[in-house]
Amino acid sequence: MKSPSRAFTHAALGAWFAVLAPTALAADLATEAMQAAYGPYRVALFKTNSNSQAEAQQAMAQAQTAWSKVVAQFGSKPPAPYDRDTAFGTTLTQVADVYASAAQQVSANQLSAAHDTLEKARDLLADVGALRYLANKLSSEAPAPYKSNPEFVDLLQAVNLSVAGLQTALWAQDAAAAKAAMAKIKAPYSKLFLKFG
Repeated sequence: MKSPSRAFTHAALGAWFAVLAPTALAADLATEAMQAAYGPYRVALFKTNSNSQAEAQQAMAQAQTAWSKVVAQFGSKPPAPYDRDTAFGTTLTQVADVYASAAQQVSANQLSAAHDTLEKARDLLADVGALRYLANKLSSEAPAPYKSNPEFVDLLQAVNLSVAGLQTALWAQDAAAAKAAMAKIKAPYSKLFLKFG
């Protein structure tokens, strides 16, 4: 029978691997839907940074429509690995609220304010990412002996840094940097898994 420490490690690292492996090839349905909704969001950001209220309104409407589909499909029943995040549905709704506030600001021709409001969606979604969530779980649910083990701490820090690098590249919308960061995720995870899995 596995010790509680081993059970933690297999469950947490197994979940990490389940997310990591498909990420390089194809995402889960929720991630794909959020990525699809990101295009209209990016356009809305661009248009609210211009001087055309009409174009900004059209972009906001498209962004809201795309995001409402994500909320309708996954807000109450998120797929794995998001089903492990108890705040997932709430976060999706909060993003929808950000869109609604920005849309009101666009209607009042407050484009700069709408642009700033839309930026908040990125902050909310940064905490939804499956890799970040699972990396946090590795840290928060690690047994006490692991948390006090310098090797575990160093390896976990390397995992966290690799995820942060990917997150930064995605925020910057730098495809080349994102691809490079993605390639750097597996090695730190593998080292952690080989030693503590």
